[in-house]
Amino acid sequence: QEAISLSEAQGLSPFILGEQNDFDILAYECVKNSMMEKFVHQRKGDKRLHCSNDKKNLPKKVYVLNFLGKKEHLEKLRLNLLQRFPVEIRTNIVREIYIEDCYSLEVRDHRADKSIMVYTLCHMLDTTVDNVVYFGDELNDLDMFEVVGKKIAVENAHESVKSKADE
Repeated sequence: QEAISLSEAQGLSPFILGEQNDFDILAYECVKNSMMEKFVHQRKGDKRLHCSNDKKNLPKKVYVLNFLGKKEHLEKLRLNLLQRFPVEIRTNIVREIYIEDCYSLEVRDHRADKSIMVYTLCHMLDTTVDNVVYFGDELNDLDMFEVVGKKIAVENAHESVKSKADE
């Protein structure tokens, strides 16, 4: 909640990926810029997408806050969030590939790491990470690239991802 308040002070509002009543939900309070408007328009019909003008209807369990905007605005918010939560969060700023001139700031708990989940999944399936093939495109996929057996970068992947990929 404090992170959302910090963002609102800068005129930004997040998409909130979380869980509500055992279902994934992508919630937002209001559209603050044309990039958010395009994002919502591109996802018409997505049952996970919910607009809520009431903070009480936002997900109770939050996994990721995602902000869309100009890179310089997101970088300023990122620095403010990291000053306030220096240990508690991890952040990435990446170019949004489906919306022109748009960047995305992803904010998540420092313990929320895709690579941790792959170990859990492998344990459940009685296999090893060497048997996992992972496809990635953005910087938040690099954690997974460090642990899986085969790493594949999709065609429009970030250059850092391509450089770490097997294919």
